[in-house]
Amino acid sequence: KDIVDLLEENPSWQQMNAHVKQKMPPKKNIDKVSFEKVSNNAKDLKLIYDWRSDPFTLEMSYHQKISPWEVFQREAVDKYLSKTRHVAFFASFKSKKIAFVHAEPLLSEKADLAKCCKISINLSPEFRGQGLSNYVLKSFEPYLREKGFETAYAEIKVKNKISQRAFLKAGYHFLTRQSKYIEDLNKTFPIQSYVKNLC
Repeated sequence: KDIVDLLEENPSWQQMNAHVKQKMPPKKNIDKVSFEKVSNNAKDLKLIYDWRSDPFTLEMSYHQKISPWEVFQREAVDKYLSKTRHVAFFASFKSKKIAFVHAEPLLSEKADLAKCCKISINLSPEFRGQGLSNYVLKSFEPYLREKGFETAYAEIKVKNKISQRAFLKAGYHFLTRQSKYIEDLNKTFPIQSYVKNLC
């Protein structure tokens, strides 16, 4: 289904934001997370590549075979750094880079969703299991609002329970469960979608 259909069929998600506030991370921990833009240099892109190559990350991704480094570098520049209103940042905690966060305008054939973004997070394998993803997601919201986004949307594979919990703890509301078709793989994956009002 189109994202417009999903939002229209689930009008209660906006009211649910108040219900999940109790799950939001404490402000003192949010303040410890800082961000810096991803730069178009080999060092930054190689770090994303290394995290993306991690076996668990690949298992939870649609594409479970990563491109060769030279190909990935070109694709990453095009996807993360060359498009208007795309937001690509490293998150740091206690002076260490712990995650890569990316957001892009959500496209729909049925409506102008210029104020809605699709967000994804890739946590460094070194920092898994410490409950940091929800802090990163919550503290990233001001950067999304600066870009004019009012709603954040995420798609997560059904079996990725860890990521689902992180989004819920960051105040996202479960929207629906559906199938996601990936054209270049000619394959369909069961996913769950989550949404949050940023205003």
